[in-house]
Amino acid sequence: MTNEPPASPGSEPASAGVPRTPKELQELVAGRPDGWEFLLFAAVLLQGKNDLELRWRDHQLRLPAADYDRLDEEEVAGYLGAAFGRLGWTLGPIERVFAAQEDAFGKPGEPGDTALIEHFAGWVIEVYRRLLDWAATVRSAGSPEEFELAVELCSQAADLPLERIRSFIDETVAAVDRLPAKLAAPESKREPIELRLTLTLEADNGLMGASVDELRRVLGQEPDR
Repeated sequence: MTNEPPASPGSEPASAGVPRTPKELQELVAGRPDGWEFLLFAAVLLQGKNDLELRWRDHQLRLPAADYDRLDEEEVAGYLGAAFGRLGWTLGPIERVFAAQEDAFGKPGEPGDTALIEHFAGWVIEVYRRLLDWAATVRSAGSPEEFELAVELCSQAADLPLERIRSFIDETVAAVDRLPAKLAAPESKREPIELRLTLTLEADNGLMGASVDELRRVLGQEPDR
């Protein structure tokens, strides 16, 4: 969806970019300058991402950051099947959240809704957190040695959507940081302002397939192809 920053009657452009501190955020919401809706959205995204940076570091190091779960040989296949089901359940809501973004930002010429903007950004961060939790839980499964690769490949299926969320946040913050300067320019010299807030998330089907193939190999079965 392409959004034009809504203008509030009598408001002035923001003098700075995305708020980085609680005080800056409070001043933004109180003052509501032109484009405040997108500045608020980007600020909530950035703060949420920063709050989870150590969890992201755990993920990068492939640390088992959940309770230990010992699997017997006959339990591995069912465990991986359930894990893939949970991954799909985790990714599912994001499409509905983005489809309802006009409720948060308002229709053209109308102001946005502070609570719904925070809810929108908060859900992006919630899906990000749940993906980190999912991968950490899978990595915490203790399986017989011959099944370890299948389990590890399964846990990596969250890498693609995690990277996409991080890229979406970084790109959104960078774009919104430039918004106040663009809005401050005289209207006759103002460049067209477009913010494309789209995010498509899906599990890494290649890694999911590789995990299943490895499981079948260990079990002496033919690959499912």
